[in-house]
Amino acid sequence: MAAAREVLREAALARPCTVVAAMSGGADSAALALVLSRLSTELDMHVAGAHYDHGIRDDASRAAERAAVREQCARLGLALHEGGAAAGELQELRRTTGRSLEELARERRYAFLLGVAARCGAAAVAVAHHLDDNLETILMRALQGSLRGGGIAVRSGPVLRPLLGVRRQALRRCVAAAGLPVMDDPGNADPAMLRNRVRGLLPKLEAAVPGAARNLPLLAHGGAAAGRDLAARARRAVPWRYACDARRGVHYRVAARAFWGVPPGVRQAALYQAWDAVTSRGLSGRRDRARLPRRFLQPLLEDRPLPRRLDLSGHGVRIFCGPRSVIVARHRDPSPEP
Repeated sequence: MAAAREVLREAALARPCTVVAAMSGGADSAALALVLSRLSTELDMHVAGAHYDHGIRDDASRAAERAAVREQCARLGLALHEGGAAAGELQELRRTTGRSLEELARERRYAFLLGVAARCGAAAVAVAHHLDDNLETILMRALQGSLRGGGIAVRSGPVLRPLLGVRRQALRRCVAAAGLPVMDDPGNADPAMLRNRVRGLLPKLEAAVPGAARNLPLLAHGGAAAGRDLAARARRAVPWRYACDARRGVHYRVAARAFWGVPPGVRQAALYQAWDAVTSRGLSGRRDRARLPRRFLQPLLEDRPLPRRLDLSGHGVRIFCGPRSVIVARHRDPSPEP
């Protein structure tokens, strides 16, 4: 609880305030709601629960999840705000857009949570990411060559992560001692999900290399610093120009000689900058660049400036490399080819 208290105090929220706790029915979010409720009087903070049903799993699992959240809120004396997608809605959106189900679910969930916060006049939304989540994220990003953003941030705008310094097992013990009911997502055991596979690797890594859990955040810090340096070099050496016309829609263009004339690391940073600009154009927020794994850009990181095209529909862009220009365009717009 001390770690959460420190995060909430450093957030310098106006007092009294309302904080919306994201609740899934699982042990992690139950621990979050429990800790926030115990700190509420001390920190002059009203806590409200919020649960979003993604409509992904079968009816019985979703009903059990809702029941667990309602029981948790009832025991902790929290008002609960509920919302959700229609059954199968996100799966259909995945088929039509090519985007990952995980990304779509995350996008909908945060939109719902921020909407609840706005309606409640809340100062922040608290989510239950903990230290193990951060270690898994760092390991995933390192293995994918995407450590530019480091690990999970304690704060992202109005979103706070009070439990980021606490291990998973400590949270589970806290919830068990309080006797709160939990309904863990069966998807957490699905080996098709990269995070689940990495989760299984982490204990083995800690056993093989004592101190690994302490050192991974240092790796993330170094990766983030290197990423900032590469990004600065890319902005100077690869000057993307914004354009929007009937032929190609929204797109960014740079001279081929500038793009191919820099090392692969700088080229990669430039591609992330163009991708981020194209996909966030016209939106109020920026997307997390680390969600475009390096492997998708690999054909453009080889020192062979041949004409080629990448169609990354799941990440919202098309990239065309011609003899004179490199163009990054929104996937839903016309072909970027000259």
